[in-house]
Order: sequence, then structure tokens, then C-alpha cells
Amino acid sequence: MSTQQNEDQVTVHSWACHDFQPISSQELLDKGRFLVRAASRVDRWFQPVIKASANIRSCGAAFEYSQHAPRCDSLDVRNQVAMTDLLQEWSSDVTVDENEAFRLEDLEEFQNSDLTCVFHKPSITALIPAMPPANQLAPGLEPKRSRKGIIGESCSDEPPRKRPRLDHSSLSKLLPQPHFHPSVFSAGDFSPSDIGRNAFYPKLTSRPVPPHTEEAMQEYLADPYARGAWIIPVRGTLPWDDCTSASILAAPSTLSQEVRILLPSGPSSRPGQFPADLLSDEITWTHHALSTFWEFLLAIRDAGTLGPLSLSFHAAPVTDPAESSWSNALLPGNHEHYGIHRSATDNSFPPLRSPLFSVDHIKVYHDTQYTKHVRNVLYAWSYSCVLAEDGSVHDAPQVRQRGKREASTSRMGKDLNLQKIRMLKGARLVLVDEKSKAVLTC
Repeated sequence: MSTQQNEDQVTVHSWACHDFQPISSQELLDKGRFLVRAASRVDRWFQPVIKASANIRSCGAAFEYSQHAPRCDSLDVRNQVAMTDLLQEWSSDVTVDENEAFRLEDLEEFQNSDLTCVFHKPSITALIPAMPPANQLAPGLEPKRSRKGIIGESCSDEPPRKRPRLDHSSLSKLLPQPHFHPSVFSAGDFSPSDIGRNAFYPKLTSRPVPPHTEEAMQEYLADPYARGAWIIPVRGTLPWDDCTSASILAAPSTLSQEVRILLPSGPSSRPGQFPADLLSDEITWTHHALSTFWEFLLAIRDAGTLGPLSLSFHAAPVTDPAESSWSNALLPGNHEHYGIHRSATDNSFPPLRSPLFSVDHIKVYHDTQYTKHVRNVLYAWSYSCVLAEDGSVHDAPQVRQRGKREASTSRMGKDLNLQKIRMLKGARLVLVDEKSKAVLTC
């Protein structure tokens, strides 16, 4: 279509969808003239109006999300003024509000810092509030007493006993290689009914890990073809709620003149049992206790009474020793990479959960029809050792009398004491499936 206006020829081309409502030729010509004048002859801004029904950009599964431009609104609460548009008109003079411009002379002096606090580790004494002296306490208030006496006062002239040191070095050489032992029997050689009642001990309570439910957990345990693994922490905190954390004591130095007897402890250890300084809700291993436990697992694997068992020990990578102290874990940014758990010197900080790769642990793979039997065996296992007067720890002899906590015997002319410690009594372990996804805790 074409028209002649002021001796100029204007040609209007119109494209429309097949379902677009047709309009008259004269109306199309008028719109064409309007656009030509707006683009070439008039020094003003025009805003064309596009009808929503004229959208021809629909092409199958492609979508275009169009939103209005944001508005700069302000609400004057004091004067109860409604929200108004702060956008200025086009080509208007630029004005700067008094609150948007500042003079350097009017600004306050900047308080700079040398940032020395960033490069120093916080001390535990700085994190614990100081106890005021007894003479400054309000009437009726007494100083808080602990097992060592009144805080801030010494009960005796004896120096305080040193706390056991935790081992932060790599554990890759602690247990003999190989660190993975496959099963040695086929699944058809065993029957769970020959062992006894297939149920957890009454003191063991199982809870499903979300998104698993109680029904899904029982269905998984009843699957005769599924395999799972109990995870026993050696050092660190497992990345699941309610799981017991663990630590390992450093081996006593041979150069130290002080004779100290270091024994492991389980979560159910009484406060009076050595080591009393450690937390009572975690597993504390020693090198000898962990080696003994590994030998016990190999023995029940070779016996075959719990089905085809497979064992693995994972030694987590260790970071720079200068960064492996527990206090460094309290600094921001170290929680996701710090495999060592909280220290035994303070119980005011929650355990730091780390990825499973950052936690030293042992996995006991088994058929799920033996899951409850394996958990009961782990619950009943006790670490037995013989203590000598010189502080050395020896393997316990095979004694026939059971049920005694201590038994006196003679070995190499020295008085020996037999100690039995339930390492996993009261511990909450996690059961994972073939993909290392948590199914339940018990």
C-alpha cells in the first residue's frame, strides 16, 4: 500500500499472524505516516503502542519472560505521602540531592587497623568469660565449684595434671596394610537364623535418617540382596546428626620422664574413669586400642559367622600441622575442610561436622540381613589390656574368668592389672547403603 503526502511516497508493509484480526488499509496508512513523521520530521519522543495480541514470537517450547522496568519509589512516613515516582523527565537538568554529596572535610576520621587479630589464633582463655573474685560476688552467691575445686583458687600445691594430647598426624601407617579386606565366603554358606534372634539389643534404638521413613528403613533391612556398612568413627565428626564423634590420643613420648597411663574411653565412660578430662559423649581411641579393634574385626570376618563381611579403613588427609590445632577450626572458613573434631579441653563448642572423606573411619560391609547382629557385636565388644606399673600397655592374656573388671596376675615379675573398656557402648553409629547414603543411626 502506498500514499502521497507532501510529494513523498510512503510504502507500508504489514505482517500479521493468520489469527490476527484484520484492520483497514486506511488505518495502516495512518500508522505508517505517524512512524515516518516520528522518525524523520518531528523533534519529539514517541512511544509506539504494541498490542499484546500482535505477538508473533511464539515458537513451540521457547518462552520469553518480559518484566516491567524497576521503579524508584519512596515513602515519606512522617508526612504520610504516597509512593511517588522519582524518575525525572527526559532531558531535564541534573540535580544532586544534599544527602547524595559529601565533602571530605566533613567526614569523620577513618579508624584503621593493622589487622593483626586476623593472623593470630584465639586462645581458649579469651573465649571463656573470666570469673570475678569471690569478694566481688553478690551476697548469697558462691563461686562455682568443679571437680578441681573453686575456680580461681587452688585446692592444693600440686600442679594441675596435664591433659592428654590428641593425635593430629596421619593415621595411614597406624594399621597394617591392606586397608581393605574383601569377604572370603559366599552368601549361600550362612543363615541368619542360626545366629539367634534378629533384633537390636534393648539399649540400642534405631532412627531412620531423612528422607528415609520407618517403613523404608524396615524394607531396606528386609531386602535379602542389599548390602550395607556400619561406620565406626576413628577421628572426627560424621556428617550426620546424632552420630558419635571420635578422637585418638597421641602416643606417649619416650623422652618424657613422667610415666602416664593412657587408656581409651567410650561415650558411656563414667566421669571417674580415666581419662576423666575427656568428653563423655565421644569415643577416644588409643593406638593400641584401635589396632586391637582392627584385629577383632579381621577375626570375625575370617570366622564367617556374620555372613560375608568386608572391612575398610579410611585415613583422612591431614592438612598443615600448623593449621591442625582445634582452635584453628573455630576460625571462619575452616569448618568445611577441618576433619578433626572438637578438642577435649572444652565442651562449650558443638562438634564440627565434616565430609566423610575428611573423617578417619572404619567401614564394616555386610548383608543387611545381618545388620542387627553386626551392630550387637560392635556394642558388646570390649577393649582388654594389661597395665604394668611402668605405664606400659600389653595385650590381655586369655583368662577364663569373665565378668571381673580387674584381675591380678603375674607376668615377667611385674604386677599386672586387666582393664576392660566398652568402647562402643552408648555410641550412635550410622548405617549407609551401597552408595554411602545414610539409612539409619543406632
